[in-house]
Amino acid sequence: MQQLIEEGYQKLSIPQSETKSGRIAISTGVTLQNTVRVEISDNGTGIPQGILDRIFNPFFTTKAVGKGTGLGMSIAHSIVVEKHKGKIDCISSIGYGTTFKIEIPINKVYK
Repeated sequence: MQQLIEEGYQKLSIPQSETKSGRIAISTGVTLQNTVRVEISDNGTGIPQGILDRIFNPFFTTKAVGKGTGLGMSIAHSIVVEKHKGKIDCISSIGYGTTFKIEIPINKVYK
């Protein structure tokens, strides 16, 4: 997320970059469905739909060759969904930012 925010600021003119500060917000809570909810949001450039559809795929990356493996989001998805039987979603709007929503059951017995 931090990289996307920084890239967005590089595209802004100097007056715009002085009035729009980068933001990452984290909120937590417990839902009525007895899950722990974590939301991580930024006000970066947003993720295009074509990329958004693939971000949890193994080896998918938008970084230059040698700058990443494309496994981070795939591993996060595997831990949340497969190991903890939770949910992870990404909602993004171009020009407004991105939010990752994670929910993990509280009463799950792990093996």
